[in-house]
Amino acid sequence: MPSRTSKAAIKAAGILRYKRWSNNLQEAMMDIFQKNPLSKKYRKIEKRLRRFPSKISGQRISYPLLAGRKCGYFSPQKNKKMVLFLHGGSFLMGPTQHSWVFLQKICQLSKWGGLMPDYPKAPEWDSQRTLDYMDRLFRELYKTHNPQDIVLIGSSAGGGLALTSLLRLKDQGLPLPARQILISPWLDLSMTYQDTTHLEHRDITLSRPTLLRAAQLYSRKQSLLDPQHSPLQADLSKIPPTMLLTGTEELFVKDCRQLNQSVKDQGGKILYIEKSGLFHSWPIFHMLPESEDIRPLIAQFIQGEYTIQDTLEDNFHYHKDQYTRGNSSQQVV
Repeated sequence: MPSRTSKAAIKAAGILRYKRWSNNLQEAMMDIFQKNPLSKKYRKIEKRLRRFPSKISGQRISYPLLAGRKCGYFSPQKNKKMVLFLHGGSFLMGPTQHSWVFLQKICQLSKWGGLMPDYPKAPEWDSQRTLDYMDRLFRELYKTHNPQDIVLIGSSAGGGLALTSLLRLKDQGLPLPARQILISPWLDLSMTYQDTTHLEHRDITLSRPTLLRAAQLYSRKQSLLDPQHSPLQADLSKIPPTMLLTGTEELFVKDCRQLNQSVKDQGGKILYIEKSGLFHSWPIFHMLPESEDIRPLIAQFIQGEYTIQDTLEDNFHYHKDQYTRGNSSQQVV
């Protein structure tokens, strides 16, 4: 069951009509762009939704250009090992304050550096430009970093992009990052693989019609059923050890369950965490007790310190029973 704080957040989201406000903002952004992409009104809303701060919690963020685009970077310990974080936002918006704080806290715990790229987004760019950029970014990172010193994290739309980018690397015969962590990933842009009708009213942030419109702008004329847009149907064999986090009260939970089962069926290693009563991308909201509880496990997974033995569901007190440290043949490395 969710904590008191999480219950209060869910209640507040309903009272403040956060879902309506958030989705109306995204709809307005798409409407204005389609009428006049050069208008001052569009640039104003774009600036509002795509902020990249100079500091986060007092820590300065640098912005090197990688593969031709700025990337937010900080390293608590000046560590060459790197967490590459792909933020969510329906392929429309930039990272939220919650995403920056989450990444900072994870990097502090793991003592790894953090990189958040400003990847190309709709409606200006289509999926092919975004995926090509991710290919170039990995190739550039591999010039200075060992792939085994990189862990890929993606949330929501960034989670789907993370998995798709990794599968493209595999298809190109390139090395893969050491591990990946997917937080409430958007795995089916067509929204057709699972019946989510009963989840629509329970999800406090996501709207199916708004997501579908964003997906169509992102994919342009390409099929939403293509594995590059919906990686649930892709070959998931030989992907690196994966941590997958979701909540029971979100539109994407059924797709996450399917991904968990598909990775297992294809011989992969996956740590699946489905938290009862919680909403989309709950680990990102750093003020929640559940988020605070899960961060040490995420940091240890980044460092490769956990052995995957079984699926973890619902309650965090199962951690000690389900996962052990050590050098067994199943250790995540």
